[in-house]
Amino acid sequence: MSVITVAVHGRRAPSRLVLMVLVVALVAGLAGLLPERFAGTGASLGTIVAELGRQMAAVSSPATAMLPDAATPEELIRALGAGTAPAADELAAYWSAVAPEQRAVLLQQVPGAIGRLEGVDYRDRDAGNRAALAAVLAGPSAGTATMATAMSVADALDDVERRGLSAQLVSFDDTEALDSRAAIAVGDLDTADTIAFLVPGMDYSVDEDLGTLTAAALNLYDEQEEQLEEQGSEATHAVVSWLGYRTPAAAPSIEVLLEDRAIAGGALLASALEGVRAVRGDGAVLAVVAHSYGTRVATYALSSGATADALVLIASPGVAETVSTAAQLAVPLEHVWAARARNDGPAALGLNLGAFFGGNADPLATGFGAQVFGQTLSGDYDHGLLEVELTGGERLGYLDLATESLREIAVLGLGLTPAA
Repeated sequence: MSVITVAVHGRRAPSRLVLMVLVVALVAGLAGLLPERFAGTGASLGTIVAELGRQMAAVSSPATAMLPDAATPEELIRALGAGTAPAADELAAYWSAVAPEQRAVLLQQVPGAIGRLEGVDYRDRDAGNRAALAAVLAGPSAGTATMATAMSVADALDDVERRGLSAQLVSFDDTEALDSRAAIAVGDLDTADTIAFLVPGMDYSVDEDLGTLTAAALNLYDEQEEQLEEQGSEATHAVVSWLGYRTPAAAPSIEVLLEDRAIAGGALLASALEGVRAVRGDGAVLAVVAHSYGTRVATYALSSGATADALVLIASPGVAETVSTAAQLAVPLEHVWAARARNDGPAALGLNLGAFFGGNADPLATGFGAQVFGQTLSGDYDHGLLEVELTGGERLGYLDLATESLREIAVLGLGLTPAA
């Protein structure tokens, strides 16, 4: 059996699983930091570590992962959140073999680390992330920025649950070494028949804009519910408000003209999509709905290993610079869709500036190969997310209530084809 490796003092030492290392490190390292919390629990945790090792021996593990040299418990947790955990499919196989009482102990001791692991089922990730969120909200030592982020996440969860809908905190990362990131699912990712990730563009932050993005996700969820009911379908669905990357600042910053944030965001989105595949297998239709700079993020993700069943590119200023045609994306060609309002100024400006500097491919161009929809869309760009001419409801642009764009995006985000 291949083993996961962890770097210690510059050398690689074998381990059954990064989580085992994490638990051992916590027992040895955090006991001195939190003696009251760990008093009397060492023996039971030691027993659990041994049992996890026995269970892991039965799981094929071809992947490897590296963590920082001489990692402290805090660094281990941060490394897991930063993407150095084992592959999602490996974690999914491992986590499914862990007994419920053992999961409960891990969630109690390291909730934030478990909440960030792609491949762990979303019920447990939600529990871990909510515990981490509660700890920040209850902690008197939290900085102003950290508290603002936590309050924004809590408010967005409340917005969903006040509607009587299921909400899952898919990710919550407020570590100082990383920009705050968060994702909230409207619906149940462990059981939904269709799942759509909503990926925003420039100038979004968790503390100021997660509520707006989640409101857009709620609009999309509601419209999809209506579409399913009209078709007499009993399929269940979920929409993820995904602010899982550091978005570029708007003009006059030049960040939005660069690829750095898109490349980094694409890797994070790919990890999130692979996490769904690992947990659900082929049990859910997986779609990505991306806006503006988010279309670059999505096309990096879907040209670098991640897959989706449908992709909707809205108001794109040009896709990833490594992508010239839809055929390079791991999405069925008939389910790659693109639209842009006729007078969407920022998208047009992005395309023109991109063309001046060499240009990224326009997904609406004939040669790209996407299916173009929304030819009649028009809009003004005076408000927040995904702008288009508004006909009612909250001002959320392409995802505003009662708009043609919302109706079509809802259908496409279910992996379906709109009526002619």
